[in-house]
Amino acid sequence: VRGDGVIAAVLLAAQGLTGCAAAKGPIAQDECALADSMRVNANCKDQQAQADMNICSYRDYLRADIALNQAWAKVTARLKPEKPGEDGVFSRLLAGQRAWLTYRTKQCSLWAKYYDGGSITSLAINQCRIDITNFRINELKQLLEEG
Repeated sequence: VRGDGVIAAVLLAAQGLTGCAAAKGPIAQDECALADSMRVNANCKDQQAQADMNICSYRDYLRADIALNQAWAKVTARLKPEKPGEDGVFSRLLAGQRAWLTYRTKQCSLWAKYYDGGSITSLAINQCRIDITNFRINELKQLLEEG
C-alpha cells in the first residue's frame, strides 16, 4: 500500500493486509491496495466518521489512479516510442508525465503541512490527489481523441 500518511494505509498495515508492492505494475498495485482496503469496514455511503471519510477517499483515489494508468496505457500504445535519443511526441509526453507526477506529489503534500497531522489530513491529501488525477485523465483522453 502506498501513500504518505494515508490513514487507510496505516489501518491496513496494522491488520497485516499489505504486500501489494510485489504486484507487477501500477494498475495491479492499486487494484491490490483497493482490494485490501475493502477488508477494512468503512461506511462509504453515509460517511459521518472521519475514519470512514479517510478510508473512502483513499479508495476513491486508488480508483482514480487506476483510471489514470489505464488512460496512460492507451495513450502510450497509440504514441509508440521513437528511436532512442529521438526527441519526438512520445519522449515529450513521457517527460511531461514524469513532471506531472512530481507536481501531484508536491502539491498534495501541501495539505499534509497545512493540516499538520490532524484527523482530516488524509482526506485532504486524498481529495487533492483525486482532483489532480481526474484533471490529468481528461488531458490524456484529449490526447487520444486528437492523436
